[in-house]
Amino acid sequence: GASSHSEIEKIVSKWADSASEVLNEVIAFSAREIARGDELVQLIIYSWLDAYPSADIAITNRGGIRAALPQGVIAFSDVVSVLPFDNTIISVRISGQAIQEALDQGGRPVVAGMERSDGRWILTRTEEQLLPEQEYTLLLNSFMYAGGDNFSAIAQANPDGFDTGVNYRQPFVDWLKDLGSSADNPIRF
Repeated sequence: GASSHSEIEKIVSKWADSASEVLNEVIAFSAREIARGDELVQLIIYSWLDAYPSADIAITNRGGIRAALPQGVIAFSDVVSVLPFDNTIISVRISGQAIQEALDQGGRPVVAGMERSDGRWILTRTEEQLLPEQEYTLLLNSFMYAGGDNFSAIAQANPDGFDTGVNYRQPFVDWLKDLGSSADNPIRF
């Protein structure tokens, strides 16, 4: 009857309130907008390496990033707009050669943890060249690991990647919070 209907309404509105509370949580303050593009993607995957210091390299596809990070208040909802998918972070051990091949055939991912110099990949942490026969720990999102954007080479090289179960936006949220910004002291990216 009517009582069960109002019970359901109560549950729904309580859930909506708690969801909006989570979505409205202020995470950081930024001195400027960061447009949807490589700089923002780089910050996001840098945060993955920050969260998983045993990993050497992180890559992600540009298509997984859907909005700019706003100037001023950054709420959790803003980060969800930037990273809206239910992708998780996969950690996988593969050879330098497999990484090189994946980067060559996949859809131009953004890379953190190594940089291109004179046609070679150099690991930023060690300043050593990516070696074909050496094994590295690579972080990527579950969409790519499943073969999205032509990245099937990574799972083919090692089908036993470890799914961290962590949403691809969570390390970025944590990193932004850890910067301890405020309206008076915004992040100057």
